[in-house]
Amino acid sequence: MNTKISFIPKIIYEDKDFLIVNKPPGMVVHHDLHHHHDTLWDFVKNKLQFENNIKKTGIVHRLDKPTSGLLVIARNLSTWLFFKKKMQKRKIKRKYFALVQGIVKEKKFTVDVSLTKPGKYKRVHTKPTGAKAITHFQIIQIFAKRKQTLLECELETGRTHQIRGHLKFLNFPIINDPLYQGGKNNYIYLHAYYLSLPHPLTKKEMEFKIDLPLYFQKKLS
Repeated sequence: MNTKISFIPKIIYEDKDFLIVNKPPGMVVHHDLHHHHDTLWDFVKNKLQFENNIKKTGIVHRLDKPTSGLLVIARNLSTWLFFKKKMQKRKIKRKYFALVQGIVKEKKFTVDVSLTKPGKYKRVHTKPTGAKAITHFQIIQIFAKRKQTLLECELETGRTHQIRGHLKFLNFPIINDPLYQGGKNNYIYLHAYYLSLPHPLTKKEMEFKIDLPLYFQKKLS
C-alpha cells in the first residue's frame, strides 16, 4: 500500500531569532553530494540572516531523511552559537516516538552504548571506541497481536542514527527502517514530537509538541 506523505515542512514557531520547523519524512536537511535542492535548507534559507557566512546555515541539529518532526533553526549567527552551546551542555531536550518490531518488556530503561560513524551501507555500529551515545526509553503502548511496541525515546547525546542504532542493538528495529529493518518507503516510524529549549534572549524555557503524522497514527489504530 502506498501511503501519501506531505513533503512540505511546517513552521511551528517563528520570531526574529529562530524557527521551529516540523520536517516531513523523506526530506534531507542539508545539501549533500546527492541532494542539491528540495532540502529543508532550501525551504528556510530566505528567512535567515547570515550575511553571506556560508559556513553557518542556521540549522542547529539534524533529523535523518526518513525521520519526521521538530527542528530548531537559528536566524542569525549569535542565536546559532547560543543554541550550539546549549546542545553541547545538553540543555535542549528532544523526545521521539518510535514504533519497533518486538515486544519490549522493561518499562523504562537507558542504553549507554558507544556508536561508530556511519560506515559501509551508511549504518552505524556499536563499538567501545566509538562516540559516547546515551538514549532513555519508555514504553508507551504494546501491540501484542502484531508484536510491536511504541516507545518514547529521549536523547541525552545526539549521534548520527543514535536511536535507530541503539534499537537495532537491542534487536528492536524501527518499523520500515531501510537501513536497520528492511523497509522500502521514504519514511520510518520515528517522529521527533517534543522539543524544549531556553529562549536566546529571555532565557525562558520554551516547550513545543506536535502530533504524530497521519501515516503514523493510522499504523497505531
